[in-house]
Amino acid sequence: MSYHKDGFPNMPVHAQYINKQIKKHKFTVGAELGVRRGGFCISLLRDNRKLCMYAVDLWAPHADIDEHHFHEYHKETFHARAAYHGLQDRIVVMQELTTEAAHKFGDETLDFIFADATHT
Repeated sequence: MSYHKDGFPNMPVHAQYINKQIKKHKFTVGAELGVRRGGFCISLLRDNRKLCMYAVDLWAPHADIDEHHFHEYHKETFHARAAYHGLQDRIVVMQELTTEAAHKFGDETLDFIFADATHT
């Protein structure tokens, strides 16, 4: 993960662009598809006090997905980071496939979506 030397020293570069859009358009509800350890989600929430995020990740093996991660460790790390920063009340965790989660959102319920799920 690369970090930008200007502006947001603890925020990944890809999060910096979205962070600027959140501020510019006053977004309040977003979703991250593919959370893993939560660095992106946590960074945005820490810098945007009115933002709430849906964190969508399976955090488990799946027969149709060829990825090998320490799913339980990543999930526990995400929850620990959210708790450490006091962000639990601004995160809705959805432990499921992104294709399943998509059906639970109505039209125009999200200001933005960051798709970072498995690229298989």
